[in-house]
Amino acid sequence: MKFLGPPEPIHGGPSFKERMQPFSDLLVSFTTQEKVIRFERVRMAHSMIAAQCCETLYKQDLTRGAILKNLLTNFVTEERDTLLEENIKDMLVKRSKTYKFSPLVHSMSKEVKNMCVSVLQKASNTLKKDPFIPQVLARYYYIRERKYSTAVRWAKEAKQRAPNNSFVADTLGQVYKNQLKYKLRMIPRQHLSSFLELADNAIKAFEEEQNLANKEEGEDLEGDGMARKSDIYNNRGFFGHMQVAKIVFDIFASIHPKKQIEKVLTQEIKISSLQGKVDDKILPVLRKYSPLLTSLKASVERLFGLFEPYLTYSKPNPMQDDPPYLREEVTECFLNYTARHCKASQTETISESLLKSMTAASFPGVLYHLRGKDGFFMEVIKVLWENVYTETTEITESYVNYVLANVVLSCLDQYSALITPCNEMKSILCGLLERNERDKPPELYFLVLLLFWPDGKASDQTQDNSATYSVPDLNILVTQIEQSFHQHYGKYLRSRYIIAHFFLGKSPNRLVHKPKLDACLEASSQEEINEQWRNGLVWQQGKLQELLQRVSGFIRKGELFACYEKLEIAVRPDNRAEILNCGEVSFYLGFTMKGPVAFDIQYRRHS
Repeated sequence: MKFLGPPEPIHGGPSFKERMQPFSDLLVSFTTQEKVIRFERVRMAHSMIAAQCCETLYKQDLTRGAILKNLLTNFVTEERDTLLEENIKDMLVKRSKTYKFSPLVHSMSKEVKNMCVSVLQKASNTLKKDPFIPQVLARYYYIRERKYSTAVRWAKEAKQRAPNNSFVADTLGQVYKNQLKYKLRMIPRQHLSSFLELADNAIKAFEEEQNLANKEEGEDLEGDGMARKSDIYNNRGFFGHMQVAKIVFDIFASIHPKKQIEKVLTQEIKISSLQGKVDDKILPVLRKYSPLLTSLKASVERLFGLFEPYLTYSKPNPMQDDPPYLREEVTECFLNYTARHCKASQTETISESLLKSMTAASFPGVLYHLRGKDGFFMEVIKVLWENVYTETTEITESYVNYVLANVVLSCLDQYSALITPCNEMKSILCGLLERNERDKPPELYFLVLLLFWPDGKASDQTQDNSATYSVPDLNILVTQIEQSFHQHYGKYLRSRYIIAHFFLGKSPNRLVHKPKLDACLEASSQEEINEQWRNGLVWQQGKLQELLQRVSGFIRKGELFACYEKLEIAVRPDNRAEILNCGEVSFYLGFTMKGPVAFDIQYRRHS
């Protein structure tokens, strides 16, 4: 309230509340404290009152934009009130996920033509170091005005003010991408040079953003108004890159001769081989942008390899799934470049090529097929991985994916004759553990925990005389999987909720996959399913209780352990708030890529 203080700093005068009579009852004064500094603040008594006041002023030709311009001109100076400055920035920048702009920007855009742009430019020129107001300007120009050249200029200005912020850098790539999409609707696709120039600019901008995102650790100021501070990993540049690659493929698919042009992108033919087969105007363009066109396939494969674990192993939070279009678009783009139109390359077998076409060529790809209901389809995947496994005996990934294919198949069709015996899979996994390899993947430890976790019998952790393996130490595995997870995925999945894909069930169905549990719930949408998992109602379902086994354990010094006679195994709680004090407990056990997790922790009552 510094700028609302007495009119005469030396001699004083009426207080702000007195000067606001007869309207002071519409206002609320209060104080806040940040660190050791106390701030006096004032606000309208209710948002509806504030909105009505704005409408009343607007009818008197005093718009929101005019008021804000007045504040910027007369109250934000070199000796400015930093609190007022922050409030102005929040009003211009802060928005919810469902809106493209802040409520103030949205309202100003409806009041007087060009007022919104004028205010944002004034704010940007006044707050010369702030990167987020020029970022809003860039977004406004390309979304509302479709003035892409001006949007590029403001996006570059925002980048210059915050050169190390990946979220600010994202805007430039988005401008180029949206200009490309707009041009595709407005001019014929034969204007290939214009399209490829924009695609090239967009991908370069997104690649720079990716490099910045990889350097960011911990708390990053996102600055788009949806979250003031966040420790999330910025994947927008990766997704934008995939979207542009998909657009380029769609453009090439519309140019005659389609099959020949597409093969340039899938790296099946060289541009020089198109001499005499395509329009003479097209060939020079292809040569000019050869570095872009010949790099797209490799970059798409790399980015798909990042998105698969990102989307399969985790989600934003327990209540929210990633939007379906995210997986759909990256998968379609990947198939276009690598599998849908291609034959097996010299570096891969026919089995590997077929697995790519089924999006089952990786551990998260196979794991995602738990959502399927077709046991026969999973049998095909298992056989293909068996072929790869026998052909590449020295590659750990092939062993691990082969074992997972069997586990998934046993969940979808437990009576399949193609399922490999459990002891054989355990022997494979123990052999991999014994290898003198550094940086073993968390996927390996995940499978070992799945297959070796005791189900409550005293003989679970004793050595089977007929087995060709030694039973591993599960506590060591729990530590190793968490360390390996942080090493391989800690950067990309920070702050995201790690999904439990399997739960410990009652014999004979020792492992129960999450889609089977979801099917037990009475819900009409995925949102309702998420809500039942969040509020714990899922654990009250009789069908689910019949499938899952409750594990006995105890809490000691704030840590949770599963207990099997003399064996104690450290387990991470899904909900830390359920750890209240020391004592005996029981819980359901889930398996995530970060290790075993306890759900629905209940304290035992002693009579």
